[in-house]
Amino acid sequence: DRSAPVFATIMHNAGLVYMDANRPQDALKYFQRSLDARRRSGTDRDCRTNTGRINLSEYEADVLASTLHNMGVAHLDLGRPQRALSALSQSLYLRRLQQSSATKTTVDARDMIDTLSTAAHIRQELGDYDAALVARQEILSLEVGLQDSNGQSRDGP
Repeated sequence: DRSAPVFATIMHNAGLVYMDANRPQDALKYFQRSLDARRRSGTDRDCRTNTGRINLSEYEADVLASTLHNMGVAHLDLGRPQRALSALSQSLYLRRLQQSSATKTTVDARDMIDTLSTAAHIRQELGDYDAALVARQEILSLEVGLQDSNGQSRDGP
């Protein structure tokens, strides 16, 4: 069904409204409806079955990663750190695949940093300091890469 991606995007955006209204439980319902619509239309099939490559459009992969990230934040707001990490891990998987594509952008890197930072915070709170440090090191590497791509010296402006 060609309308499923449009419906999924509308559900995702409704979830964002509920997050802004500090209603994460309601937001999760809409984020889940977004994912369900994508599954029905098959737009998440390739990212679940392939490794190292995304057969989705860049837009669809980004929206799916964003929905999973937002689900992780909603679970965190509800005091469910393990569920949050599960959703964030799925988002990171997609974001890493996007980072390996030839069309990576500053926006992609910023989204990756945001997801990594949220996951690192949860891991630190759960006492998984090694995993938190690995995530923080990846964030640092991405930040340095952003500075280099913007023509800034690592030693300062």
